[in-house]
Amino acid sequence: MLVSQLLLSFVVLGGWLVAGLVWEPTSAGWGARVELDLRAPLGAECAAALVELFRARHLLVFSGQDFSLEEQIRFMGYLGPVLHEEGSGIGFVSNVKEGAALGVSELSFHSDTGHCAVPLEAVSLFAEDVEGCVTSTRFANVAAAYGRLPEGLRSRVASLVCENAMPVSLDGRNVGVSVAEGVPRAEHPVVWRHPVSGEPGLMVNANQTTRIVGLEDAESRELLEELFSVMYAEDAVYEHSWRQGDVVVWHNLAVQHARGGLEGNGRRTLRRVALGEKGFWEQCPTLRYADFKNQQNTAEDKATA
Repeated sequence: MLVSQLLLSFVVLGGWLVAGLVWEPTSAGWGARVELDLRAPLGAECAAALVELFRARHLLVFSGQDFSLEEQIRFMGYLGPVLHEEGSGIGFVSNVKEGAALGVSELSFHSDTGHCAVPLEAVSLFAEDVEGCVTSTRFANVAAAYGRLPEGLRSRVASLVCENAMPVSLDGRNVGVSVAEGVPRAEHPVVWRHPVSGEPGLMVNANQTTRIVGLEDAESRELLEELFSVMYAEDAVYEHSWRQGDVVVWHNLAVQHARGGLEGNGRRTLRRVALGEKGFWEQCPTLRYADFKNQQNTAEDKATA
């Protein structure tokens, strides 16, 4: 490891230089690519350093892994409370695996369960079966995006509230969409703060945000588009091309994610373990699983039409 990287590790980790925890920034300049075997239990110092690195960088990438679901759960447990709810907590995202989520649908930028009162804390995906470098996931650091907002815009959104709702369109923007009665939705401050560090970020997203509460429709749309132009600027997005054995872990609110459609793009099965206090089905008990599957199938029909 280069001396400069050692010094950077020293600064970011508050003075810890832990043997075995070697990392470098991703190609986007934020996040971290980490050299670590995730199959083995971590020592106390290494686990603590990993927590600090995750808190500082928001996204971690590991390559060449081959570990079980139990080992993935144990690893995520170092970073927070594992959510054991089927689907939103533990499950699969796949375009080939029967019963897995999302199929071939394109997804616009979002935070998982961002339309619930208690969104997930973090998400991990393990590339269990993928065709190398054929498909990708894009990640936007919306904590950093807040810092890039002009001062006047930061002041303007400081006290505003947004409505996030279960999306009508998975692949586009849902700004201005009328939300039907019974559809899961939640109001959140536009400016979110990390519960430990206090770092600010943005809770609005392209996939789930319908409006800024209290603003006229035109003003709400204009403001959201202005925010999105900063949040999703191409030079601020990290695109991860999946290879067999990759693991990506990200903070679900500091970082938003999106993907292109997967029709004809090769097989992709990612195993998911998430962190959080409450899952989607616990917070939306009146929504039937069949309703979710119907929405998903409709989106897939549109993608393949």
